[in-house]
Amino acid sequence: MAIKELPNGKYQVTVRDRLSRKEQQRTFQRKGDAEAWDREQKHAMDHGRYMRDSKETVAERCDAWIERKKAMGGYRHRTLQNWQIHIDHYIKPQLADIRTQRLTIKNCKEASLKWVSQCSANQANVVLGTLTAILKDAQEEEIIEVNVAEKTPRIKIATENNHDGEIQPEDVYNEEDLAALLDATEPGSVDRIVVWLGGFCGMRIGEMLGFSWPAIDLKAKRPKVRVLKNLVAEHKEKSEFPGYKDSGRALRDPKSKKSRGRAIDAPREMVHDLRLWKLKWTPAQPVARTDGKPFDALAYQIVLTTVEGQPYQTKAIQSMLDAAITRAKIPRRTVHRLRHTFASQLLATGEPGMLPRVSRLLGHGDVGITARVYTHFIDDETTPAQDLASRVLARAKKKDAVDE
Repeated sequence: MAIKELPNGKYQVTVRDRLSRKEQQRTFQRKGDAEAWDREQKHAMDHGRYMRDSKETVAERCDAWIERKKAMGGYRHRTLQNWQIHIDHYIKPQLADIRTQRLTIKNCKEASLKWVSQCSANQANVVLGTLTAILKDAQEEEIIEVNVAEKTPRIKIATENNHDGEIQPEDVYNEEDLAALLDATEPGSVDRIVVWLGGFCGMRIGEMLGFSWPAIDLKAKRPKVRVLKNLVAEHKEKSEFPGYKDSGRALRDPKSKKSRGRAIDAPREMVHDLRLWKLKWTPAQPVARTDGKPFDALAYQIVLTTVEGQPYQTKAIQSMLDAAITRAKIPRRTVHRLRHTFASQLLATGEPGMLPRVSRLLGHGDVGITARVYTHFIDDETTPAQDLASRVLARAKKKDAVDE
């Protein structure tokens, strides 16, 4: 290392990496600053923490990281797609032009607050986790010493934004709100069917999008809605419908065994709306697959399709619901909250044995999940053992009254 005074009165420090033999130079206005930086670099080299100078931006680091992940193989397409969305829609718009070595905790914190305004607090934290993984690569390559994303405080998640948290009455719709929501939609319309499937059948959004005509017999005396498939993101080569960039969407089995094939009694009014919708329904038009494998037969019979014969996107479904909510003049809730509404309204009846029944209708793998999420609505529910005790005690009191 050497400090050289330049003709303009500034001080230039030259540092040579002992391993790569590459040099980097920094210029300072004051000699004291130059000496201090020189000492820092010597100390870093002595302790194996020397950081080579790099002009790489956050955007360049992100691109290199995602390409390396794709090349490695072994990652699910959905995972790779989510990482790409995090980079393109969140990280790059806020941090793209900042040099990786100059990224600070303040930059990350300000970016995460911007992300919260675009999505949920939970999603913002997930994006921050992706940025942490990206910067970990930079650490391993000795471009940065501290992973500032890892040290950035995560956004506190309120229960209302956490699908796995306890649902409160204010998080879901009551019967009056549901009635207003139905009234705000047209008979036989997509938005009304979405309300039926979510608020009265407890379907997840992917299950709604993958709902097909064979999943319900409209001529049956007591029609049941069966959950057969889930519309999910898939690699373009294996997809049946177009998606984001090089990806697509395809029908797959629901997320858990207990979700597959579950049946829910269909309200008569819902069946009527489905019949009306079928009269104007556009048959699905899957894209040509490049892997030569046949389509799932249900792909041609998806219920919720656009006039172009494509399944609706999640954002489009939410936009339709938002418009109906505005017309109904009720609090905004997401499509997923309709599923929570369905479960909470059934549990609120307090009927014995309702908890395991609701758990089956939701397709939960464990009744404990249902109990944890909807604990507020089952506090008053009694178990068979409690019912037995109540009946025995009631008989005893009745006998005592007669004896008196």
